[in-house]
Amino acid sequence: MKLKYKVILIINFVTVLFSIFTFIGYLNNLIGFRVVTISLCITIAMTVYLLYKKRKGFLLVYLIYLFLTNFGVFVTNIFLANPLVEYHGDLSWYYINTSNLFSIATFAILTFTILSNFISVFSKINPSRKFDIKSKGNNLFYYTGILFIIGFTIQFLFYIITGRLAINTYGDYVSSIQELPMYTYGIFFFSIGIAFAFSNVKKTHIKYLVIILTPQVLFFLITGNRGEVFYPILSALGVLIVRNYKIKWWMIITIVFTLFFVIPFIKVFRNMDSSSIEKVDINWFSSLVEIGYTLRPLGYVTRWIDGGESIVYGKSYLAPIQNIFSYIIPGLQPVNYEMVGYGFRYRLPGMGFNVIAEAYYNGAIVGVLIVMVLLVLLLWKFTNFKSFEMLSMGTAIVSVLINNIRNAFSFVPAYILIIIVIVIILLFIDSYLKKETKAD
Repeated sequence: MKLKYKVILIINFVTVLFSIFTFIGYLNNLIGFRVVTISLCITIAMTVYLLYKKRKGFLLVYLIYLFLTNFGVFVTNIFLANPLVEYHGDLSWYYINTSNLFSIATFAILTFTILSNFISVFSKINPSRKFDIKSKGNNLFYYTGILFIIGFTIQFLFYIITGRLAINTYGDYVSSIQELPMYTYGIFFFSIGIAFAFSNVKKTHIKYLVIILTPQVLFFLITGNRGEVFYPILSALGVLIVRNYKIKWWMIITIVFTLFFVIPFIKVFRNMDSSSIEKVDINWFSSLVEIGYTLRPLGYVTRWIDGGESIVYGKSYLAPIQNIFSYIIPGLQPVNYEMVGYGFRYRLPGMGFNVIAEAYYNGAIVGVLIVMVLLVLLLWKFTNFKSFEMLSMGTAIVSVLINNIRNAFSFVPAYILIIIVIVIILLFIDSYLKKETKAD
């Protein structure tokens, strides 16, 4: 073992241990939240570096997004007494229950971080060498991915040109997509396309994928709909790391600049008139708090539980599976989400949801522990697939799981089932084409 790697492991171990002790101190009212937050930030940074070196790309990207979506507000709170200064309306979900929210979010992220470190250090299984980015994967999966990307881009432009999709403001955009059910499926296939393409692309061809993706990414950023960019791009970044693609410093700087300056500028510029351009005021924390606002559903869930509502012991995870089987098993009734406590989109309309909040609603802190453990094991398993075809499937599922960070679980089983069906169909086609080629 090289000396540099040993030093990294020691530093990483110390930061994890320090975060655990500071968190215990916080729970016993001995340490303030700022110390815990700073400690956790350092631990996350060291863990991300270790995961990158060990090519655990799926764990890496999931951890980053889990942290940003649940700790963006707390990180801002280190510097600002009121991190929600740009927000109005009912903010009691945060201010009344800040300590409880902080404890739950810290426990979840620290659990994920500790397990990721443990697997990275002690696991003897590493990504297959044949996945190296210098090699090209399955051609059928690669070109199917490109087809899905181009297909959704055409659909997106068609909706805009025909006036069915409004892009004047983010509010208009959200309202118009409610009337376009096929748009949601288009986005889903777009994310599958990105997963398939980057799982099988050769290093010298990455630039062509970037060219194909750039128009669509710009359209999403202009409309203010960043989610459709983050989920698939993060999964693509994850699989590139698994495939030993080297991330350059200029790439990291570009991402940070885009996140903290370009996107906030677009948001401000799109909501102002030409006479007030000189009054543009971009706050460094705007994007961080907006991403971290995903914490809000957890605030409501803890209020429900503290108010006497019972935890549901996994029912919200079983409900979508029951709904799938209700189509094929006579007499099995689908779950009516409007009639149950875990119909989150009806209880908190337009709010999205939160993976930690749903885990807490199902099993309190034990539920959070179980979900974090399962996620780490799943993401680790996807990293260790041995064929490009399975890696493609794993990357597509990772995109769904990243999407789930800011949404309820209800869509996840159906999306995973669709991905599996697509992969099976492509495997049959690929097998047939190879047989035909041999016959010729």
